[in-house]
Amino acid sequence: MRTHYFLSCNLNYVFLFLRLFASSCILLFASSQEAIAANKILSYDFNEGSGSTVINSGLANNANGTIEGASYLPDNRTGSDWVLNFNGVDSVEIPNYVNPSDLITVEAWINPDEEDESVLFNNGLHIIWDDGYPGVRLALVHHQLLFTVAMTPNTGGINQIQVMGGITCSGHWQHVAGIYDGASARIYINGKEIARNSNSTSSPGSGGIQNAYIGSNSLTSIFGFHGKIDDLHVWDRALTADELAAGQANTGECGGEINQPPVANAGIDQETEIDFDEANYANIILDGSGSFDPDLGPNPLSYHWTHIDSPDIIPESNSALTNFTITEPGIYSFSLVVNDGLAASSPDLVTYIIHESCESACSNTDSQCSINYLGCFF
Repeated sequence: MRTHYFLSCNLNYVFLFLRLFASSCILLFASSQEAIAANKILSYDFNEGSGSTVINSGLANNANGTIEGASYLPDNRTGSDWVLNFNGVDSVEIPNYVNPSDLITVEAWINPDEEDESVLFNNGLHIIWDDGYPGVRLALVHHQLLFTVAMTPNTGGINQIQVMGGITCSGHWQHVAGIYDGASARIYINGKEIARNSNSTSSPGSGGIQNAYIGSNSLTSIFGFHGKIDDLHVWDRALTADELAAGQANTGECGGEINQPPVANAGIDQETEIDFDEANYANIILDGSGSFDPDLGPNPLSYHWTHIDSPDIIPESNSALTNFTITEPGIYSFSLVVNDGLAASSPDLVTYIIHESCESACSNTDSQCSINYLGCFF
């Protein structure tokens, strides 16, 4: 009985300890999340669904945004709520925004339709390549992500630190972020650091009170964004990669490091005899199955074959294997280009030298014909 009582007491203590430990973990996690949220100064989830005002749930006062042309669409990323759609001349204006003076993170989910020069978030920088006031910009430039922090050095004037790299893709959701930690500027795509610039000499500085814009450089709609934006946040601290991942940044559909173009392989040159039918038609098989994409994406390869000698005669196929009909013996050359959705390969050439088989030649002639090991005789 004593032994039984001893074990029961200890088990009760164990259960009590586990409950207290679990409760402390929950409290620590909640406190950590609250500490992170305490640094979020702008936060737009665009879930209003209608109207011309987007609500800021961050800490900045009077920072609700005014929609200028952008429209709501159902959120096909999460399957619920809404996103904002921009057509290149739309924007959201955020009044009287004061930029963080030392540290900053700008992050958002984007689904671009086009990817020329386009701005996702801007404050203070008036022209995409030139200095304006101290501020920040997160933008796309020909599929690459650009993050700019303009600073006021102690000597006066304006200088800036920029970092650009990675690859984003049209028609897919991806998470993008620009982070300045006081010493370097970094960019992330889908939670992965893509590039950094550590040549910082001073902090951004507030630059006074400036309007900020989502989806364009300013109300002049310079470098407007084409596509959808969701869950845009600005923090007055430099988030870590783990914090980005905790926000599901690593669940993007595509994008990331610089895309490597695919490699086309049209097959080996061939010299062969084939049989022509009574109508003098025969098929040769073009085989581009040896083509490959070094980084597997973002999309499956598409195939484009061209008959070099007669470019107007294009094999009707978007596949690795395709038939091409010929009507007479001869030399036929073809070019294959493959595309991964972002880049096309260099063309690869293949040549077929086609002879008519003796059996086919004899069967398709009215003249007397004989065949032996030396060939056909008429």
